[in-house]
Amino acid sequence: YAAVNPLWLGLLADAMAVNIDGLVFAKVVGALSTLLSVALFLQLMRRTVRTPIVRAVATVGWASQAYMAQYAMSGLETSFAVALTLAGFVALTEASEWGERPVRTGALWALAALARPGAALMLLLYGTALLIDAQSRPGLRRLVFGVLPAAAIYGSWLLFTRLYFGTVWPHVLALQPESNPTLAEWWVRFCAEIATLARTEGLLAGVGVVAFLLTRRLPRVRSSAPALRLLPFAWVVALPALFAARGLSVSPRHLLLAVPVVHWLAWQAVDRWWSHDERSATGWKPAVLSLILGGLVVGQNLVVYQTTVVPEARARSEEMQRGLIKWGRWLKRAPEGTTVASFAPGAIAYYGNLRVVDLSGLLSPSVLEARRDLPDSSVVAQLAFEPVARADYVVNRDVPVARLLARTPFPGAFEPLDEHEEFSLLRVHWDRVTRAAPAP
Repeated sequence: YAAVNPLWLGLLADAMAVNIDGLVFAKVVGALSTLLSVALFLQLMRRTVRTPIVRAVATVGWASQAYMAQYAMSGLETSFAVALTLAGFVALTEASEWGERPVRTGALWALAALARPGAALMLLLYGTALLIDAQSRPGLRRLVFGVLPAAAIYGSWLLFTRLYFGTVWPHVLALQPESNPTLAEWWVRFCAEIATLARTEGLLAGVGVVAFLLTRRLPRVRSSAPALRLLPFAWVVALPALFAARGLSVSPRHLLLAVPVVHWLAWQAVDRWWSHDERSATGWKPAVLSLILGGLVVGQNLVVYQTTVVPEARARSEEMQRGLIKWGRWLKRAPEGTTVASFAPGAIAYYGNLRVVDLSGLLSPSVLEARRDLPDSSVVAQLAFEPVARADYVVNRDVPVARLLARTPFPGAFEPLDEHEEFSLLRVHWDRVTRAAPAP
Protein backbone atom coordinates (compact mmCIF):
# COMPACT_ATOMS: atom_id res chain seq x y z
CA TYR A 1 0.00 0.00 0.00
CA ALA A 2 1.86 3.06 -1.25
CA ALA A 3 -0.74 5.56 -2.49
CA VAL A 4 -0.65 8.80 -0.52
CA ASN A 5 -2.96 10.53 -3.04
CA PRO A 6 -5.71 7.98 -3.81
CA LEU A 7 -8.23 10.51 -5.13
CA TRP A 8 -5.79 11.72 -7.79
CA LEU A 9 -4.76 8.19 -8.72
CA GLY A 10 -8.40 7.18 -8.91
CA LEU A 11 -9.16 9.98 -11.37
CA LEU A 12 -6.20 9.00 -13.57
CA ALA A 13 -7.14 5.32 -13.43
CA ASP A 14 -10.73 6.07 -14.44
CA ALA A 15 -9.50 8.14 -17.40
CA MET A 16 -7.08 5.44 -18.51
CA ALA A 17 -9.78 2.78 -18.13
CA VAL A 18 -11.74 4.49 -20.92
CA ASN A 19 -8.61 4.83 -23.09
CA ILE A 20 -7.78 8.46 -22.28
CA ASP A 21 -4.07 9.16 -22.11
CA GLY A 22 -3.28 9.42 -18.40
CA LEU A 23 -0.58 12.07 -18.71
CA VAL A 24 -2.69 14.30 -20.97
CA PHE A 25 -5.63 13.95 -18.60
CA ALA A 26 -3.45 14.84 -15.61
CA LYS A 27 -2.17 17.97 -17.35
CA VAL A 28 -5.69 19.09 -18.34
CA VAL A 29 -7.05 18.60 -14.81
CA GLY A 30 -4.02 20.40 -13.38
CA ALA A 31 -4.50 23.38 -15.71
CA LEU A 32 -8.23 23.60 -14.95
CA SER A 33 -7.52 23.33 -11.21
CA THR A 34 -5.03 26.19 -11.46
CA LEU A 35 -7.59 28.43 -13.18
CA LEU A 36 -10.23 27.38 -10.64
CA SER A 37 -7.90 28.33 -7.79
CA VAL A 38 -7.77 31.90 -9.14
CA ALA A 39 -11.58 32.13 -9.18
CA LEU A 40 -11.78 30.65 -5.69
CA PHE A 41 -9.18 33.10 -4.40
CA LEU A 42 -11.17 36.02 -5.84
CA GLN A 43 -14.28 34.72 -4.08
CA LEU A 44 -12.34 34.51 -0.82
CA MET A 45 -11.20 38.11 -1.28
CA ARG A 46 -14.76 39.30 -2.00
CA ARG A 47 -15.97 37.84 1.28
CA THR A 48 -13.17 38.95 3.59
CA VAL A 49 -11.57 42.09 2.08
CA ARG A 50 -13.38 45.45 2.10
CA THR A 51 -11.64 47.37 -0.71
CA PRO A 52 -12.42 46.30 -4.32
CA ILE A 53 -9.03 47.40 -5.70
CA VAL A 54 -7.24 45.32 -3.04
CA ARG A 55 -9.33 42.29 -3.99
CA ALA A 56 -8.43 42.67 -7.65
CA VAL A 57 -4.71 43.26 -7.06
CA ALA A 58 -4.52 40.36 -4.58
CA THR A 59 -6.10 38.00 -7.11
CA VAL A 60 -3.61 39.04 -9.79
CA GLY A 61 -0.82 38.49 -7.27
CA TRP A 62 -2.00 34.95 -6.56
CA ALA A 63 -2.46 34.24 -10.28
CA SER A 64 1.22 35.16 -10.82
CA GLN A 65 2.51 32.67 -8.23
CA ALA A 66 5.59 31.13 -9.85
CA TYR A 67 5.47 27.63 -8.38
CA MET A 68 1.74 27.28 -8.98
CA ALA A 69 2.47 27.99 -12.65
CA GLN A 70 5.28 25.42 -12.60
CA TYR A 71 3.04 22.61 -11.39
CA ALA A 72 -0.09 23.63 -13.30
CA MET A 73 0.61 21.19 -16.15
CA SER A 74 3.27 19.01 -14.56
CA GLY A 75 1.03 15.95 -14.36
CA LEU A 76 1.20 16.06 -10.56
CA GLU A 77 -1.73 16.50 -8.20
CA THR A 78 -0.44 19.78 -6.68
CA SER A 79 -2.86 22.21 -8.38
CA PHE A 80 -5.80 19.87 -7.78
CA ALA A 81 -5.07 19.67 -4.05
CA VAL A 82 -4.53 23.44 -3.78
CA ALA A 83 -7.91 24.10 -5.43
CA LEU A 84 -9.68 21.74 -3.02
CA THR A 85 -7.96 23.34 -0.02
CA LEU A 86 -8.91 26.82 -1.22
CA ALA A 87 -12.48 25.68 -1.86
CA GLY A 88 -12.67 24.58 1.77
CA PHE A 89 -11.70 28.06 2.94
CA VAL A 90 -14.27 29.61 0.60
CA ALA A 91 -16.93 27.36 2.15
CA LEU A 92 -15.69 28.24 5.64
CA THR A 93 -16.23 31.97 5.01
CA GLU A 94 -19.43 31.59 2.98
CA ALA A 95 -21.87 33.03 5.52
CA SER A 96 -21.60 36.14 7.68
CA GLU A 97 -20.62 33.86 10.56
CA TRP A 98 -17.67 31.61 9.71
CA GLY A 99 -18.39 27.92 9.75
CA GLU A 100 -22.08 28.07 8.86
CA ARG A 101 -21.46 25.64 5.95
CA PRO A 102 -19.77 22.82 7.91
CA VAL A 103 -20.88 19.98 5.64
CA ARG A 104 -19.37 21.55 2.54
CA THR A 105 -16.21 22.61 4.36
CA GLY A 106 -15.54 19.21 5.90
CA ALA A 107 -16.26 17.38 2.65
CA LEU A 108 -13.91 19.58 0.59
CA TRP A 109 -11.04 19.26 3.04
CA ALA A 110 -11.57 15.51 3.25
CA LEU A 111 -11.24 15.33 -0.55
CA ALA A 112 -8.10 17.49 -0.32
CA ALA A 113 -6.65 15.03 2.20
CA LEU A 114 -7.23 12.22 -0.31
CA ALA A 115 -5.39 14.26 -2.95
CA ARG A 116 -2.40 15.30 -0.81
CA PRO A 117 -1.54 13.65 2.54
CA GLY A 118 -0.47 16.98 4.07
CA ALA A 119 -4.05 18.22 3.80
CA ALA A 120 -5.08 15.61 6.38
CA LEU A 121 -3.57 17.99 8.92
CA MET A 122 -6.29 20.47 7.96
CA LEU A 123 -8.94 17.96 8.98
CA LEU A 124 -7.30 17.65 12.38
CA LEU A 125 -7.07 21.42 12.82
CA TYR A 126 -10.65 21.91 11.63
CA GLY A 127 -12.00 19.29 14.02
CA THR A 128 -10.05 20.82 16.91
CA ALA A 129 -11.38 24.31 16.13
CA LEU A 130 -14.95 23.02 15.93
CA LEU A 131 -14.54 21.24 19.26
CA ILE A 132 -13.21 24.39 20.94
CA ASP A 133 -16.10 26.45 19.57
CA ALA A 134 -18.76 23.90 20.55
CA GLN A 135 -19.87 25.98 23.55
CA SER A 136 -23.39 26.66 22.30
CA ARG A 137 -26.09 25.02 20.23
CA PRO A 138 -24.83 26.56 16.95
CA GLY A 139 -21.30 25.51 17.84
CA LEU A 140 -22.42 21.96 18.58
CA ARG A 141 -24.29 21.85 15.26
CA ARG A 142 -21.15 22.97 13.42
CA LEU A 143 -19.14 20.26 15.18
CA VAL A 144 -21.53 17.46 14.28
CA PHE A 145 -22.14 18.47 10.67
CA GLY A 146 -18.49 19.36 10.11
CA VAL A 147 -17.12 16.05 11.36
CA LEU A 148 -19.68 13.73 9.77
CA PRO A 149 -18.86 14.34 6.06
CA ALA A 150 -15.12 14.30 6.73
CA ALA A 151 -15.46 11.04 8.64
CA ALA A 152 -17.66 9.54 5.92
CA ILE A 153 -15.25 10.43 3.08
CA TYR A 154 -11.83 10.06 4.67
CA GLY A 155 -12.92 7.43 7.16
CA SER A 156 -14.36 5.17 4.45
CA TRP A 157 -11.01 5.24 2.64
CA LEU A 158 -9.13 4.36 5.83
CA LEU A 159 -11.59 1.53 6.51
CA PHE A 160 -11.03 0.17 3.01
CA THR A 161 -7.24 0.25 3.38
CA ARG A 162 -7.47 -1.43 6.77
CA LEU A 163 -9.60 -4.26 5.39
CA TYR A 164 -7.78 -4.64 2.07
CA PHE A 165 -4.15 -3.89 2.98
CA GLY A 166 -4.25 -4.54 6.71
CA THR A 167 -3.10 -1.01 7.56
CA VAL A 168 -4.29 2.57 7.30
CA TRP A 169 -0.74 3.88 6.74
CA PRO A 170 0.79 4.00 3.26
CA HIS A 171 4.24 2.44 3.28
CA VAL A 172 5.87 5.79 2.43
CA LEU A 173 4.35 7.42 5.53
CA ALA A 174 4.98 4.39 7.71
CA LEU A 175 8.75 4.55 7.17
CA GLN A 176 10.58 5.86 10.20
CA PRO A 177 12.53 9.10 9.65
CA GLU A 178 16.30 8.85 9.71
CA SER A 179 16.33 10.57 13.08
CA ASN A 180 13.96 12.30 15.45
CA PRO A 181 15.06 15.93 15.19
CA THR A 182 15.94 17.88 18.27
CA LEU A 183 14.29 21.24 18.78
CA ALA A 184 17.34 22.97 17.28
CA GLU A 185 17.32 20.69 14.22
CA TRP A 186 13.58 21.16 13.81
CA TRP A 187 13.99 24.92 13.93
CA VAL A 188 16.70 24.84 11.25
CA ARG A 189 14.47 22.78 8.96
CA PHE A 190 11.47 24.98 9.65
CA CYS A 191 13.46 28.13 8.82
CA ALA A 192 14.71 26.50 5.61
CA GLU A 193 11.11 25.91 4.53
CA ILE A 194 10.18 29.50 5.35
CA ALA A 195 13.16 30.64 3.27
CA THR A 196 11.84 28.57 0.37
CA LEU A 197 8.50 30.36 0.58
CA ALA A 198 10.21 33.73 0.99
CA ARG A 199 11.56 33.55 -2.55
CA THR A 200 8.07 34.25 -3.87
CA GLU A 201 6.08 35.35 -0.80
CA GLY A 202 8.72 37.17 1.26
CA LEU A 203 7.77 40.74 0.37
CA LEU A 204 4.01 40.24 0.72
CA ALA A 205 4.34 38.26 3.95
CA GLY A 206 6.64 40.92 5.44
CA VAL A 207 4.23 43.73 4.63
CA GLY A 208 1.37 41.60 5.96
CA VAL A 209 3.12 41.06 9.30
CA VAL A 210 3.77 44.80 9.65
CA ALA A 211 0.14 45.55 8.79
CA PHE A 212 -1.08 42.99 11.30
CA LEU A 213 1.04 44.47 14.10
CA LEU A 214 -0.05 48.01 13.29
CA THR A 215 -3.75 47.13 13.27
CA ARG A 216 -3.88 45.13 16.48
CA ARG A 217 -5.75 47.93 18.27
CA LEU A 218 -8.47 48.27 15.65
CA PRO A 219 -11.88 46.85 16.59
CA ARG A 220 -12.03 43.11 15.99
CA VAL A 221 -14.89 41.15 14.47
CA ARG A 222 -16.83 39.50 17.25
CA SER A 223 -17.62 35.91 16.51
CA SER A 224 -19.24 32.94 18.20
CA ALA A 225 -16.53 30.78 16.59
CA PRO A 226 -13.21 32.41 17.56
CA ALA A 227 -11.20 29.22 17.03
CA LEU A 228 -12.36 29.01 13.42
CA ARG A 229 -11.07 32.57 12.93
CA LEU A 230 -7.63 31.36 13.97
CA LEU A 231 -7.71 28.34 11.66
CA PRO A 232 -5.95 30.04 8.69
CA PHE A 233 -3.08 31.17 10.94
CA ALA A 234 -2.75 27.69 12.43
CA TRP A 235 -2.65 26.15 8.94
CA VAL A 236 0.18 28.28 7.54
CA VAL A 237 2.32 27.54 10.62
CA ALA A 238 1.39 23.90 11.25
CA LEU A 239 1.98 22.58 7.73
CA PRO A 240 5.68 23.52 7.43
CA ALA A 241 6.16 22.66 11.10
CA LEU A 242 4.86 19.14 10.44
CA PHE A 243 7.18 18.68 7.46
CA ALA A 244 10.14 19.84 9.55
CA ALA A 245 9.25 17.48 12.39
CA ARG A 246 8.91 14.58 9.97
CA GLY A 247 12.33 15.29 8.50
CA LEU A 248 11.06 15.22 4.94
CA SER A 249 12.79 16.69 1.92
CA VAL A 250 10.35 19.49 1.15
CA SER A 251 9.98 21.19 -2.22
CA PRO A 252 7.79 24.22 -3.05
CA ARG A 253 4.98 21.97 -4.27
CA HIS A 254 4.52 20.53 -0.77
CA LEU A 255 4.17 24.02 0.71
CA LEU A 256 1.81 25.31 -1.99
CA LEU A 257 -1.18 24.13 0.05
CA ALA A 258 -0.47 26.97 2.48
CA VAL A 259 0.66 29.67 0.02
CA PRO A 260 -2.79 31.01 -1.02
CA VAL A 261 -3.71 31.29 2.65
CA VAL A 262 -0.54 33.32 3.25
CA HIS A 263 -1.63 35.65 0.42
CA TRP A 264 -5.13 35.88 1.86
CA LEU A 265 -3.99 36.73 5.41
CA ALA A 266 -1.42 39.24 4.20
CA TRP A 267 -3.83 41.14 1.94
CA GLN A 268 -6.52 41.05 4.61
CA ALA A 269 -4.13 42.69 7.09
CA VAL A 270 -3.02 45.23 4.48
CA ASP A 271 -6.62 46.12 3.71
CA ARG A 272 -7.38 46.72 7.40
CA TRP A 273 -4.28 48.89 7.64
CA TRP A 274 -5.01 51.05 4.60
CA SER A 275 -8.82 51.21 4.78
CA HIS A 276 -10.03 50.88 8.33
CA ASP A 277 -13.33 52.68 7.65
CA GLU A 278 -15.81 53.15 4.82
CA ARG A 279 -14.42 56.52 3.70
CA SER A 280 -10.78 55.38 3.40
CA ALA A 281 -11.88 52.18 1.62
CA THR A 282 -12.93 54.25 -1.41
CA GLY A 283 -10.08 56.74 -1.32
CA TRP A 284 -6.95 56.95 -3.46
CA LYS A 285 -4.52 55.78 -0.79
CA PRO A 286 -5.41 52.05 -0.73
CA ALA A 287 -5.66 52.01 -4.52
CA VAL A 288 -2.18 53.43 -5.09
CA LEU A 289 -0.49 51.49 -2.32
CA SER A 290 -2.10 48.18 -3.31
CA LEU A 291 -1.09 48.70 -6.95
CA ILE A 292 2.50 49.35 -5.90
CA LEU A 293 2.59 46.31 -3.59
CA GLY A 294 0.83 44.13 -6.16
CA GLY A 295 3.31 45.14 -8.83
CA LEU A 296 6.23 44.23 -6.57
CA VAL A 297 4.66 40.85 -5.72
CA VAL A 298 4.10 40.06 -9.41
CA GLY A 299 7.64 41.20 -10.20
CA GLN A 300 9.12 38.99 -7.49
CA ASN A 301 7.27 35.95 -8.84
CA LEU A 302 8.22 36.74 -12.44
CA VAL A 303 11.89 36.86 -11.47
CA VAL A 304 11.65 33.46 -9.73
CA TYR A 305 9.71 32.06 -12.67
CA GLN A 306 12.30 33.24 -15.19
CA THR A 307 15.44 32.40 -13.22
CA THR A 308 14.37 29.21 -11.44
CA VAL A 309 11.13 27.65 -12.62
CA VAL A 310 11.68 27.73 -16.40
CA PRO A 311 15.31 26.49 -16.37
CA GLU A 312 14.51 23.70 -13.90
CA ALA A 313 11.44 22.58 -15.84
CA ARG A 314 13.29 22.55 -19.16
CA ALA A 315 16.29 20.70 -17.73
CA ARG A 316 14.07 18.13 -16.04
CA SER A 317 11.99 17.62 -19.18
CA GLU A 318 15.05 17.10 -21.38
CA GLU A 319 16.54 14.71 -18.86
CA MET A 320 13.34 12.66 -18.75
CA GLN A 321 12.90 12.61 -22.54
CA ARG A 322 16.48 11.50 -23.25
CA GLY A 323 16.60 8.95 -20.46
CA LEU A 324 13.70 7.37 -18.60
CA ILE A 325 10.93 8.12 -21.13
CA LYS A 326 13.04 6.90 -24.06
CA TRP A 327 13.93 3.71 -22.20
CA GLY A 328 10.32 3.13 -21.16
CA ARG A 329 9.14 3.34 -24.77
CA TRP A 330 11.93 1.00 -25.87
CA LEU A 331 11.09 -1.52 -23.13
CA LYS A 332 7.46 -1.54 -24.24
CA ARG A 333 8.60 -3.76 -27.12
CA ALA A 334 10.09 -6.30 -24.67
CA PRO A 335 8.48 -9.75 -24.36
CA GLU A 336 5.51 -10.16 -22.03
CA GLY A 337 6.58 -10.86 -18.46
CA THR A 338 9.68 -8.65 -18.63
CA THR A 339 10.60 -7.14 -15.28
CA VAL A 340 12.65 -3.99 -14.64
CA ALA A 341 14.31 -3.03 -11.36
CA SER A 342 14.54 0.76 -11.12
CA PHE A 343 15.27 3.58 -8.71
CA ALA A 344 12.85 5.72 -10.79
CA PRO A 345 9.86 3.45 -11.47
CA GLY A 346 7.25 5.97 -12.68
CA ALA A 347 8.18 6.75 -16.28
CA ILE A 348 9.52 3.25 -16.91
CA ALA A 349 6.28 1.63 -15.75
CA TYR A 350 3.99 4.13 -17.50
CA TYR A 351 5.67 4.18 -20.90
CA GLY A 352 6.88 0.59 -20.79
CA ASN A 353 3.63 -0.88 -19.48
CA LEU A 354 5.54 -3.61 -17.63
CA ARG A 355 6.29 -4.80 -14.13
CA VAL A 356 8.72 -2.62 -12.19
CA VAL A 357 10.45 -3.32 -8.89
CA ASP A 358 11.21 -0.13 -6.95
CA LEU A 359 14.81 -0.40 -5.75
CA SER A 360 14.30 2.36 -3.17
CA GLY A 361 11.76 0.12 -1.44
CA LEU A 362 9.02 2.73 -1.25
CA LEU A 363 6.70 0.97 -3.73
CA SER A 364 8.27 -2.47 -3.22
CA PRO A 365 8.74 -2.86 0.56
CA SER A 366 10.19 -6.38 0.21
CA VAL A 367 13.25 -4.77 -1.39
CA LEU A 368 14.08 -3.08 1.92
CA GLU A 369 14.33 -6.44 3.64
CA ALA A 370 16.34 -7.94 0.79
CA ARG A 371 18.87 -5.12 0.63
CA ARG A 372 19.17 -4.89 4.41
CA ASP A 373 21.53 -2.02 5.26
CA LEU A 374 23.09 -1.60 1.82
CA PRO A 375 23.27 2.00 0.58
CA ASP A 376 21.57 2.86 -2.70
CA SER A 377 24.92 2.97 -4.48
CA SER A 378 25.54 -0.74 -3.78
CA VAL A 379 22.10 -2.27 -4.37
CA VAL A 380 22.59 -2.91 -8.10
CA ALA A 381 26.26 -3.81 -7.83
CA GLN A 382 25.47 -6.53 -5.28
CA LEU A 383 22.29 -7.67 -7.09
CA ALA A 384 20.60 -7.25 -3.71
CA PHE A 385 17.14 -7.29 -5.32
CA GLU A 386 17.49 -10.92 -6.48
CA PRO A 387 15.37 -12.39 -3.64
CA VAL A 388 12.49 -10.14 -4.75
CA ALA A 389 12.74 -10.56 -8.52
CA ARG A 390 15.34 -11.60 -11.06
CA ALA A 391 14.77 -8.48 -13.13
CA ASP A 392 15.67 -8.64 -16.83
CA TYR A 393 16.75 -4.98 -16.84
CA VAL A 394 17.85 -2.51 -14.21
CA VAL A 395 17.82 1.29 -14.11
CA ASN A 396 20.57 2.46 -11.78
CA ARG A 397 20.98 5.96 -10.32
CA ASP A 398 23.93 8.12 -9.27
CA VAL A 399 26.53 5.45 -10.11
CA PRO A 400 28.30 5.71 -13.49
CA VAL A 401 28.44 2.45 -15.43
CA ALA A 402 32.26 2.34 -15.34
CA ARG A 403 32.28 2.62 -11.54
CA LEU A 404 29.50 0.03 -11.23
CA LEU A 405 31.42 -2.52 -13.31
CA ALA A 406 34.59 -1.85 -11.34
CA ARG A 407 32.90 -2.39 -7.98
CA THR A 408 30.51 -5.27 -8.64
CA PRO A 409 31.56 -8.89 -7.99
CA PHE A 410 29.49 -9.87 -11.06
CA PRO A 411 30.85 -7.69 -13.92
CA GLY A 412 29.90 -10.27 -16.55
CA ALA A 413 26.25 -10.15 -15.49
CA PHE A 414 25.71 -6.55 -16.63
CA GLU A 415 25.33 -5.42 -20.23
CA PRO A 416 25.30 -1.60 -20.42
CA LEU A 417 22.68 -0.34 -22.86
CA ASP A 418 22.51 3.43 -22.31
CA GLU A 419 23.51 6.13 -19.86
CA HIS A 420 22.15 9.65 -19.43
CA GLU A 421 22.85 12.15 -16.67
CA GLU A 422 22.37 10.39 -13.31
CA PHE A 423 20.67 7.23 -14.70
CA SER A 424 21.89 4.19 -16.61
CA LEU A 425 20.06 1.27 -18.25
CA LEU A 426 21.58 -2.22 -18.10
CA ARG A 427 20.49 -5.71 -19.09
CA VAL A 428 21.07 -8.39 -16.44
CA HIS A 429 22.31 -11.85 -17.52
CA TRP A 430 21.52 -14.07 -14.56
CA ASP A 431 23.11 -17.12 -16.19
CA ARG A 432 26.48 -15.39 -15.77
CA VAL A 433 26.07 -14.83 -12.05
CA THR A 434 28.22 -17.09 -9.88
CA ARG A 435 28.22 -16.92 -6.11
CA ALA A 436 30.40 -18.41 -3.44
CA ALA A 437 27.26 -19.21 -1.43
CA PRO A 438 23.53 -19.35 -2.26
CA ALA A 439 21.64 -16.11 -2.20
CA PRO A 440 19.64 -15.60 1.03
